Amino acid sequence: MQSRGGDRKAMAIFNARIARSRFIRLLTAQPMTRLECRSKILTVAGTVLVARGYVEASDIEPAIGALLTIGSVVWSVVDKRGR
Repeated sequence: MQSRGGDRKAMAIFNARIARSRFIRLLTAQPMTRLECRSKILTVAGTVLVARGYVEASDIEPAIGALLTIGSVVWSVVDKRGR
């Protein structure tokens, strides 16, 4: 049975590989909307944070959703005030 440290290291390597593949897909993908681009950037950043052990994987998805929601509301208000 592996120690908890070994599990963390294996998970960090796995998450780093996912982050790299997502980043490569981000660079080679078809044109995206601004919201999709922000979502991808936040997902890659979250994956890096998980890979380095700063946060748990289960905490990232709700945080990304909250940031995108808040960002969308702020963007909408700023856009409407500019008109």
